[in-house]
Formats: sequence, structure tokens, C-alpha cells
Amino acid sequence: MTLAELAKKVNEKTGTGEKEVQKVIGAALDAIAEALVEGEKVQLTGFGTFSTRVKPAREIKSSIFSEGKITVAERRVAEFKAGKGLKEKVSL
Repeated sequence: MTLAELAKKVNEKTGTGEKEVQKVIGAALDAIAEALVEGEKVQLTGFGTFSTRVKPAREIKSSIFSEGKITVAERRVAEFKAGKGLKEKVSL
């Protein structure tokens, strides 16, 4: 589903204009991203939790380089954990 498709569905449920819905959804996603950049956790009750964690540096086997192994630097990654309400809706 694209942003436009999501906005159309929200429009159908709320009667708010699609362009306005797109702006609101975009602003919400920007706010979530900014919180994650600052190291905060974003919890949407019934839906899920957005957070970040640090993946430690590691060595991996490389078939490209003759040395055999390369080092992958430590990095921070975004994660999402589905909430109970979302899990129940999605499960078969």
C-alpha cells in the first residue's frame, strides 16, 4: 500500500480530504523518524512500538575480497515490534 492508497482509505473513513490526510500521515511519520533519531521509543498502544538498537561491529566472510573477511562497522537500526491488537488482527 502506498501513501496515496493509505490516504484514500483514511479519507473514506473520516471524510477528510486526501491531500490533507497525506500531510497528516507524512507529519506523523516524520515525527516518528525524528524521535528514533533522538534515541526515543515510539509506542502506539494496540498497534506496536518503534525503537532503535545498536548492531555491534562484526566480521563477515567475503567472496569478493582476497583477504577472506571484512569488518562491518557498528550501526544503529530501526525496529518495529507489533502490539497485541495488531497481532490479533493479522493472525489467522
